Amino acid sequence: MSFLDGRQALPDSPEALLDYCRQLEEELRLERLYLGSLFETMPDLACIASTDGYFKRLSDSWERVLGFSRDELLSIPYVELIHPDDREETRLEVERQLAGGNTAHFVNRYRTKCGDYQWLEWNASPAEGETLFAVARNITTRREEERQMRLWADAFRYCAHGLAVGDPASNTITACNPAFAALHGMDPEKIAGHALLELYPAEVRDYVRTKISLLQKKSVVSFESMRLHKDGHLVPVQMDVVCVRDALKRPLYMIASVQNITDRKEFEKALLKSEAQFRSVVEAAPDGIFILTDERFAYLNSAAMSIFGVREQSELLGKPVVERFHPDYQELVTGRMRKLNVMRLGVESVEETVVRMDGSTLSVEVSAVPFLHDGKDGALVFVRDITERKRSLEERRRLEKELLQSQKLESIGRLAGGVAHDLNNLLTPVLGYAEMLEEELADNAICQEEARAIVMASERARKLIWQLLAFSRTQTLELAPVDLNGLIRDIGELLEQNVGSSVQVAYEFDPDVPEVLANTSQLEQVVMNLAMNSRDAMPSGGRLFIRTSHEKIENPLDGLAAGRYAVLEVADTGCGIGAEDLPKIFEPFFTTKEPGKGTGLGLSTVYGIIRQHLGYISVSCPEQMGCCFRVLLPANEG
Repeated sequence: MSFLDGRQALPDSPEALLDYCRQLEEELRLERLYLGSLFETMPDLACIASTDGYFKRLSDSWERVLGFSRDELLSIPYVELIHPDDREETRLEVERQLAGGNTAHFVNRYRTKCGDYQWLEWNASPAEGETLFAVARNITTRREEERQMRLWADAFRYCAHGLAVGDPASNTITACNPAFAALHGMDPEKIAGHALLELYPAEVRDYVRTKISLLQKKSVVSFESMRLHKDGHLVPVQMDVVCVRDALKRPLYMIASVQNITDRKEFEKALLKSEAQFRSVVEAAPDGIFILTDERFAYLNSAAMSIFGVREQSELLGKPVVERFHPDYQELVTGRMRKLNVMRLGVESVEETVVRMDGSTLSVEVSAVPFLHDGKDGALVFVRDITERKRSLEERRRLEKELLQSQKLESIGRLAGGVAHDLNNLLTPVLGYAEMLEEELADNAICQEEARAIVMASERARKLIWQLLAFSRTQTLELAPVDLNGLIRDIGELLEQNVGSSVQVAYEFDPDVPEVLANTSQLEQVVMNLAMNSRDAMPSGGRLFIRTSHEKIENPLDGLAAGRYAVLEVADTGCGIGAEDLPKIFEPFFTTKEPGKGTGLGLSTVYGIIRQHLGYISVSCPEQMGCCFRVLLPANEG
């Protein structure tokens, strides 16, 4: 039995009184020990402070919470640890305590050693003289949790999307925010307790029930549905439902996010209509149109598929666009796509070459503008096949060139014809008197030889005049049916003698080659001139090919009427004709031979004879592979 348990009487004898005092001292010691242990081990922050502004004693929890050592805390005026904004209120609270008042749930902030602040909640008894006794609790975590709770509560309350919490056991709504209630034209309080399916029209309830049942296996379910407004109209919504479970995976509650998608549905409807109109226009477009995203094909219309040589879009969808352009243009295409995708600028129309799926190439004209496709930045590309346009342009240039050449040759021909006639008139008496002089000088061999030289020179001059007249087409021709094969056979021996033994001559006759209406001597001159030209191109020898064939022209071509034609080809294995000289080879007096070794009238004479016979002559000279002259003469159909 303790002497401190309420006993009032003191012992009578001195021995008993001494024992009493000893026992009392022991109990006081134990009491101090118990209180000290409690003071030191309590989780809250206990302290004893003096009115001079310093702590006198602190529990261990102060070191844990603020990070200062006990000695540091006892040496720092505690007001320096208080947040500047809280010091005035703390001073007033201490004065209240000194005046005999209690402190309950007073809150201020204390600085930690690392510089941040902890929220402390204080409770204290009235001061004992100049000593203050108080206990503080660290409520920093609790305040943060309360702040988070307020944030979540505000987010729930003010969220523009409808939010509702449901009980999975009863499938009822336990709480919702105003936005959820507004979808149904009701107040939040009136929605609480409603069955989940009551807020859906009857025709979709089975569908919704099936979707919600998926939460037994999944944590989140999303679907679109209709919700029922109080006045009976339906509201299209996007539903996202989450099932929250405890540690044992048992369902605690469901949270539903509901978004009114009326505007989105209207937009999708308008978009589908717009896309249908766009697709119909694009599909009907005569030019190729395709869409690219990430520099790959995302869509092609029918014309674009035809240009790239595919039957189905799937053959190109997802493939790099640059791969379908010729290597010579790939760097250009890459740069233009970068301008479209990065700078979002359109690119002007340029000519490029695409490589079709079969490996063939096609000339195209390409332009593009930035375009948004399926939410991705891309480009709308327009491709026009310009093959026919280029072919027409090239044909026009060729015809203009031929017209210019024809006009030039015609002008030269008129000049040559006039000169030839005048020379022929002047040469006739010279040749006549030279022949008479040669006869009269029969007794004088030396003088007769000189006269004969005049005759021979005059005859050579007359042949030159005939060539000029043939070129100018001013001669009157005597025409007759001619067998081209027979004509070549007749002059074959003479031709072979003239080209020399170093040139091997090969013939290839078409037995079905038609007769032509021509002047025999002039055709012979054409064959001989072409053969001599080939010989001159093979100074070290070679092979000469002379071939005949026939051809039928269905449509007028190169000034030739439709019909049957006899074809003469003279080809050699010589040095060929340079590309820069080809356009001029039929011009009179043009020659590639050294001065004094050619008149430049051989091929121009051939050209004049062929044109006078309503025919056509062309030449091809593959590089380092000789030349081939091709002559077409109209068949004699009469």
